[in-house]
Amino acid sequence: MFFELINESRLNEHLAYFKKEKKDFLKVRILYGIILTLIAAMMIYMMGNQLYYLALPVLFVIGFKYPYYNIVKNKRRIDNDNSYLFPEFLGSFIGFIPSSGNVYQTLVATLAYTKEPLRTGLEELIAKIEDDNRREHYMDFADYIDTNEAYMVMDMIYQFSEFGIKKEPLKELERFVMDLESNKQEEVITKKMNDMEYLGFLPIFISMYLVMGFLVVMIIKLFGPVMGSLNIGG
Repeated sequence: MFFELINESRLNEHLAYFKKEKKDFLKVRILYGIILTLIAAMMIYMMGNQLYYLALPVLFVIGFKYPYYNIVKNKRRIDNDNSYLFPEFLGSFIGFIPSSGNVYQTLVATLAYTKEPLRTGLEELIAKIEDDNRREHYMDFADYIDTNEAYMVMDMIYQFSEFGIKKEPLKELERFVMDLESNKQEEVITKKMNDMEYLGFLPIFISMYLVMGFLVVMIIKLFGPVMGSLNIGG
């Protein structure tokens, strides 16, 4: 994320994703920079150290970068959520195919069982294909999910909508969804294990800091009078 914040190579892409105008976003960024700079300037004025004014340009840049940081953070959170919700969506989609009959009706039936933020993208897809069933609409939905698997699966679903739902391709999709769900479950388990490992080390680090702090206090108490005597003697 650090290098992305520095070069902002995906700025236009993120703004388009969140439907933000570039000019309006620039105004917000400048406002953040000015506010942070003014707050810091008032604090420096009250402190009375003029040297700190040299840090104001850096603080302006930090304030200017914050809105972009917020967008990048939200995009990553949405992408992470969608990557776990997508297999659930596909499971519901496959489950509703026999009773719904066609892709559009199946997507509509699946909507009620789809959680946010994936639900928002699905609503847009349904609205687009209601009158104009084009492949690019399915690819837009894949863009919203932003995983490699999404493009292949949504292309397959588009083929279903155009040429009908065939038995063998549907079985292939079912196998793919099962593998995808299994992989996501393994990711969740691995993440939980890593989190538990981190939490296990946390008390150790806290204990170390407490011991070090205690030692520093003891050293000061032991050698403080000695150093004071030396200063007086000098």
